Amino acid sequence: MSSINSARLRPTLTQRLGGYLALTRISNSLTVVTNTLAGAALGLTQYFYDGGRLVFPPLMLAWLVACVLLLWLRGDDRQGRANGALWMLWVAFLVAAPVYIVSLSQGQPFSERYNQEGAGVSLVLTDLVQRMWATFQIYIQNPESSYFYLGSTPFLLVYVAAPFLIGLVYAAWRALRLDYGGLLLILWLGVTAGGNALLSQPFVSARYVVVFPALALLAGLGLYSGLRMVLRRETWTRYALVLTVVIIATAQTVYYFAVHLPLYNDQSRLYADSQDAAFRSVNFPPGTQVHIVADPVTYHAYARAVLWFYRDDVPIDVVSRQDFNAAYIESLPRGADHAFFLLPDDDRSQALVQRYFTVSSAQRSPYPLPPNREFRLFYAARTQNP
Repeated sequence: MSSINSARLRPTLTQRLGGYLALTRISNSLTVVTNTLAGAALGLTQYFYDGGRLVFPPLMLAWLVACVLLLWLRGDDRQGRANGALWMLWVAFLVAAPVYIVSLSQGQPFSERYNQEGAGVSLVLTDLVQRMWATFQIYIQNPESSYFYLGSTPFLLVYVAAPFLIGLVYAAWRALRLDYGGLLLILWLGVTAGGNALLSQPFVSARYVVVFPALALLAGLGLYSGLRMVLRRETWTRYALVLTVVIIATAQTVYYFAVHLPLYNDQSRLYADSQDAAFRSVNFPPGTQVHIVADPVTYHAYARAVLWFYRDDVPIDVVSRQDFNAAYIESLPRGADHAFFLLPDDDRSQALVQRYFTVSSAQRSPYPLPPNREFRLFYAARTQNP
């Protein structure tokens, strides 16, 4: 950012970083290598994550169309920049083509995740505008509604939100002055907000991964421009910028480990720890059948995923206390080991297991869990239950 001078605060950082995020300036200074890297980055957004697949291509196309209009309005050289853009798009097409060839050959939808999450959303213009505004508020006002990050704060803490808003205003002003970088950042926020407004659950942090770089760039731009206007001297601004970044990074680290994580643990651990039960089942003999009994029924998908990551020969079943009855016990095969994970206060289920099986004494978790979230293990070996 040192190239930004007092006469003209050009958002150089945003423009340079964009080249490697497939959001590059189309200028004569870009080499074939840089355009190739930009195209490869754009093509790779079509893999692994539907958010990148849905956001970056329309963002890039919208920005290129806007850049063509700006080139005409500004009277800049068009031929060199157009060649760079076309080469970038060609590389992006080559990199992204395999995933779509495979999807078409297997009859898979373009975006299965959007097909699931975009159902039932009103397409009335006023509703979409309200939802877009609500998606913006998750940056600076409202916490998210899912368990990905949760907590009690928006994405940006107050000492980061202030520079972000300054950077947003400055980027909008630069966009009105026909600046490519400022326009890119505004479009980046707008396309993300528009896409998330079409989802049935837009207030989930995982939906905003695609815009995190833009948030950081705008906060950095606002921080620098604010310091530059106050201190005026470039040397003082550099030292103040380094010091401020260190202070912010330290404050955020302290907040995350001292405030956010303890709160997140209280918010997210609503049920007994079934993942702990899965970890304790990793070393069971092959074919052991694991039964987790809990009310309310714990989220079994995580427990199964944890166990199946290590091995696939130990089936795991999650059942409510009501369904864990004599009929359930009698249906279990006697030729296999059984591991019953029961809550400490579940005397009925414990008595039921001990009535039908010879089991070990209650085994506690080796990890320091709260007593009300820790399962007791009762293990029934097949050698003791012919």
